Amino acid sequence: FTPNGDGNNDFFKPIIYGIESYTLQIFDRWGKIVFETDSRSKGWDGSISSSMPAQQDNYTYRVEAVDYLGNNRLFIGSVLLFR
Repeated sequence: FTPNGDGNNDFFKPIIYGIESYTLQIFDRWGKIVFETDSRSKGWDGSISSSMPAQQDNYTYRVEAVDYLGNNRLFIGSVLLFR
C-alpha cells in the first residue's frame, strides 16, 4: 500500500465479512508490533507513531477473529509499504 495522502491505498485494513470481533496487528521485520487495533473502521496508515512514518519495507500482519458461529480464525500474511 502507498500511504502518501493521495486517497488511493493510504490505509491497510482487512475487508471483514461474517466476523463478530477481530484484532489486527502489524509487525516490523524484527517482530516488533508497530500497529494494533480491534476497531473495524481503523486501518494502518503506515506510521509507527503519530509523528513517525514507517520505512518502506515488508511488514507482517496477523488477524485473530471470531466469526458469528463462535469459530476462531487466524490469518497471517505480509504487506509491502511503498513510499
